[in-house]
Amino acid sequence: MTKTNGEYKGHCLTVPYPIQGHINPMLQFAKRLSHKHLKITFALTKFLFKTTTHLSGGESISIRVISDGFDNGGRAQAKSFEEYQIRFMQTGQQTLSELLHDLAISGCNVDCVVYDPFIPWVLDVAKGFGLNTAVFFKQSCAVDNIYYQVYSGELKPPVLGSEPVVVPGLPPMRPEEMPSFIYVHGSYPAAFKMVADQFRNVDKADWIFVNTFLQVGRGGTASEEAMLPNNFSNETLEKGLIVSWSSQLEVLAHEAIGCFITHCGWNSTLEGLSLGVPMVAMPQWTDQSTNAKFVEEVWGVGIRAIVDDKGLVTKEEIVRCIKHVMDSDDGKKIRVNGIKWKEMAREVVDEGRSSDRNIEEFVSILDKSFQKTN
Repeated sequence: MTKTNGEYKGHCLTVPYPIQGHINPMLQFAKRLSHKHLKITFALTKFLFKTTTHLSGGESISIRVISDGFDNGGRAQAKSFEEYQIRFMQTGQQTLSELLHDLAISGCNVDCVVYDPFIPWVLDVAKGFGLNTAVFFKQSCAVDNIYYQVYSGELKPPVLGSEPVVVPGLPPMRPEEMPSFIYVHGSYPAAFKMVADQFRNVDKADWIFVNTFLQVGRGGTASEEAMLPNNFSNETLEKGLIVSWSSQLEVLAHEAIGCFITHCGWNSTLEGLSLGVPMVAMPQWTDQSTNAKFVEEVWGVGIRAIVDDKGLVTKEEIVRCIKHVMDSDDGKKIRVNGIKWKEMAREVVDEGRSSDRNIEEFVSILDKSFQKTN
C-alpha cells in the first residue's frame, strides 16, 4: 500500500448503515481520512453496490461488499423493519468477518474499523479480530444526547403534556420538538430500539466521532418521480427542471439560491447551515422536529412552517414562510445569522482548526500502530 508521495499511515474499513443518508456523511468522512494518507476500504451491502452508480471516493478508497441478507432487493425485500434488522445482524456479522479475513490474507490488514452506531454489532466483530474501532455518529449532538438520555433511563418516553422537557445541555423543548420516536412513542418500535441501542457498546470504542459540520447530501430518486401529479413535468417545463438526482450541496452553494425548504434531516440541515442558506423548516418525523427547533430558535437561520388542523402545510403557509425569510425585517436577521454560521463552519474544518486537529490526532495514533506492525 504505497502512495506517490509516501506510504499510507494506516488502513480503515468504514461500515455505514445501508441507507443513503448514512452513506453520504460516512463517505465524506472517509475522504477526509484519505486526504490525511489513510487507506480506506468502504463496505457496502451487495444490493447497494449493484444499484449505487454515483459513489466515488478516488483511487485511495476501494469498495468491498458485505450482505444484509437481502441481496436482490435490500430493505424493500424484507417483510418488516424488524425482520430486516435481525437478518442484517446475522448475515452482516458473518460476511463482515469474511471480509476482514480476506483483507488480512491478501496483505491489506485493517488497522481500524469506523462504523455507524445504528449497527453496533460491527464493533463486536472488529474487537473479535483485535482491531481498533471508531464510532461515527451522523445525527446532531442534540439528538444523540436525547437518545442517550433515553438509553440510560434518565428520560422515559413518552413525553406528554404542555410542560417543557429539560435535557442536560439543551434548551427547554416542547414535547412535539423531541424526536418523534419519543414524542409519539410506540409508533415505530423497531426503529426506536435501533436509535436507543446505538449506545449499547459505545464505551468499548477507541474513538467517538460526531458529524457536526459540512457534508454532502443527495437529492430525490431510484421511485419519487412516480409520486408527481400527472402531466406535472409538461406543465412546469418552462418554469423548472426535474432531475433524477443532483448534488444538493452544489445546488445550495449556487448564488441564485435565496431560501431552502427542507424536511430538516441532519444532512440537509448541516448543508444549509454550513452554506449560510436561510431555511424554511418542514419536519415530519424522527430527529427532524428537533433539528427544526435549532434552525428557528437556537441558530436563528430559518422559520418553521405551521401545520393546519390536519397536520399538513398548506401552499399559503409555504408562501408566507418564503416571504418572511426573503422580504421581512426578521428575514434580514436570518440572513445575517446564516453568514455567521457559514463562517464558523468553514473555520472548524480549516487546517489546524478543531475538526482538522481531531482527525490529525486520530491519524497520528493509527500511523504509530501501523508502523509497529509493518
